[in-house]
Amino acid sequence: MFFFLAVLSYGVAIPTGLFVPSILCGAAYGRLVGVFVADMHPGTHAIDEGTYALLGAASFLGGCMRMTVATCVMLLELTSNLALLPMMMLVTLVAKAVGDGTGVKPVYESLIELKQLPYLEPHPHSLMRHITAVEAAGQPAVTFARVERVGRILEVLRATLHNGFAVTGAAGDGEQHIMGIVLRSQLVVLLRTRRCFQPTMFVSEVAGRVAFSYQQSDFVCPISEARPDIHGLQLSEQERAMFLDLGPYVNPSYYVVQEDTSLAKVYTLFRALGLRHLAVIPRASNVVGVITRHDLLGSSLESTCLEQLTLGAGAAGLAKALRGTVQEAVDAYQHQRGTTPVPLSTVLHSPRSSAAAAVNMAGPASRSAAAGTARAGSGPVASAAAWNAAGHALGSSKGATISRLAGSRGEGGSLTPSRAAAAAAAAADSGG
Repeated sequence: MFFFLAVLSYGVAIPTGLFVPSILCGAAYGRLVGVFVADMHPGTHAIDEGTYALLGAASFLGGCMRMTVATCVMLLELTSNLALLPMMMLVTLVAKAVGDGTGVKPVYESLIELKQLPYLEPHPHSLMRHITAVEAAGQPAVTFARVERVGRILEVLRATLHNGFAVTGAAGDGEQHIMGIVLRSQLVVLLRTRRCFQPTMFVSEVAGRVAFSYQQSDFVCPISEARPDIHGLQLSEQERAMFLDLGPYVNPSYYVVQEDTSLAKVYTLFRALGLRHLAVIPRASNVVGVITRHDLLGSSLESTCLEQLTLGAGAAGLAKALRGTVQEAVDAYQHQRGTTPVPLSTVLHSPRSSAAAAVNMAGPASRSAAAGTARAGSGPVASAAAWNAAGHALGSSKGATISRLAGSRGEGGSLTPSRAAAAAAAAADSGG
């Protein structure tokens, strides 16, 4: 009875499982075997039918679900009888060996295949190491333009079952670049509401304001509810001829792999990150940066962000080295004149003058640090190295002054190499 009820109820969208029915089915046929053995040996009181029921439950779980250790531990906790452990281990291993030998898959794996769920095994197949990502990717890729015609979006959704689509847009150089990924559920909601349709194919600010009218809950469908059917959506010819700006709805932080990436690596990414789709792009031509574990630490992120906010992204390294060089020139000139030292922040907005003499008065270590930073660019590693060299060359007090000036957000944002040189000349003139 329990077996037939489990067959009828399992797989239905009701809160019923298969674990407890399996225990009951196994215990039922185990007790039946115990009754037969007791009838074959009448007058023998050493035969316990309950022990046969327990061993039957263990064998049923081991055969249909291939569970061994978990089954023994669970049933042992139910009985609290360690004497039954060797027999439970024996029947469980025998049941699992018989199930594997027949070639019949466990019940859960059979259900996954029956429902055609894309379940990935823990480890990739060895053949995947010899296949690249572009060879396994679906071609040609189905993409949308940033401003796409509503009729084409509807046709693509009806013709495919893809969960995500890449959105491309023209960059400043005229080439097409991937803007991000838009989900199928988002497109269905946008088409059903008809709120974001526009008559022209140009990007406008109105589309961004309309996007703010949607809530996150508008794009989320509960599991208990059926997803909207795109085939039942009817649009007029006038609505099909309109356009839809997909820019405000794309996810710009999408995952990509290069076309020659090993399929085994792609498999690992899907397993580890739980991805549903992954874009394949051509091999990159240059590297804009490298991130390490150290860069993700809180202290490293704080110093990097502070440097960018203080000195700007354009001439960060050069401005830092020039700030130290100019400050040293100002201090040396004032020391020779015997006047009160003038901080660099005081003379940032002074009139321009010749800065050659002031810069030449700086120490050789600071000038070499400034030159090295100028050659290295504005990278955080190169600029930090040159900055430390200049600070050590100036001594502990000067290094502290340089560090304090570099940490000033309000002044650093307007400091440029030309203004730094002008500040040194103005300080020299004011000292005379």
